[in-house]
Amino acid sequence: MNEPKHDFDITIGLVVHNEVGNLGGVLESFGSLNLNQLKVELILVDNASTDGSVQAMREFVESHRGVLSVRLVERQKNHLGEARQDVVQLANSPLIAFTDSDCRPDKGWLDRLYGQFVEKQKTHKRLAGLGSLARFKFEGFRETSWRVLAQTFLGHFNSTQMKAVGEPKEVSHIPTANIIYSKEAILSVGGFSSDFPRVCEDVDLNTRLVNNSFALIFAPEPEVHHIGPQSLKSWFQKIFIYGLGQAKIFRTHKEARELRFILPMLFLPCLGLLVLTAFFNQIALILLLSYFAILFLVSFIGHLSLGSIHPRSILYTWGLFLITHVSYSGGFLRGMIFGTAPIDGN
Repeated sequence: MNEPKHDFDITIGLVVHNEVGNLGGVLESFGSLNLNQLKVELILVDNASTDGSVQAMREFVESHRGVLSVRLVERQKNHLGEARQDVVQLANSPLIAFTDSDCRPDKGWLDRLYGQFVEKQKTHKRLAGLGSLARFKFEGFRETSWRVLAQTFLGHFNSTQMKAVGEPKEVSHIPTANIIYSKEAILSVGGFSSDFPRVCEDVDLNTRLVNNSFALIFAPEPEVHHIGPQSLKSWFQKIFIYGLGQAKIFRTHKEARELRFILPMLFLPCLGLLVLTAFFNQIALILLLSYFAILFLVSFIGHLSLGSIHPRSILYTWGLFLITHVSYSGGFLRGMIFGTAPIDGN
């Protein structure tokens, strides 16, 4: 069978919903990429934004007309899975790179990611995707707290979204913040699903790819900078929504029903029970205080390993651990009991 002809080597896909504050940075990154003879197209998808994002993208398209091949798709419905599939269907290339509005690729990002994918295809005939870390960036002391969170199991729960690697390795999931996919592989498993409107559409796709004997490789580089939430409240909201999506994954895919997915479901009820009974039950009080002490100890040791012993930062890290556990468990439980949240809104 003859392979389809394409006009481009690779497509960059960016899905945007109410990100006008972040758009300038990522669009500027696209405009300054070192392409090194690569034929590249950029597909921007406005996912029913209401904050001026679409106007910013229209201006970018106009300012780069004749310089960069850019297409803008304006959707009337906020649906992440369908928006990513729009990119897949429209892509006029065999490979598709995804990143997000709050990410900042450097000038060599696409060229290095593309080169690694092509090289790994020589040894992995069913290579579906290759990506690297989207490293969260925070302001001030929050940066150290994030690094402590990301380097411990209590913070990352073995998620590739938060862990760097020393050597390329096969994994079961790579976030769409920093990845190249084979378009053919995506289409062969049905594409991004319309069952995932807000989050974890990438986890669902990756699970189906791996189940169909495709390979996903997580590489040490090139990383992209991911502008993280700058408050505990916004971090709580982000992790809560991620917990919602993971609950949908748990319900949809039998292979996701492992201990590390079950524990979050039990955490919040157990913590609540300990809090309620700690006033009159000594064992419950000891267990509750032990949990808080472990989080503090991990926070302190993490800061010590980074050479940053600052009381305010250590306490912030302790709170970050606690909020991460509570919000993820809360989102997971909400998703298991009531299903996912409505698709409209931020």
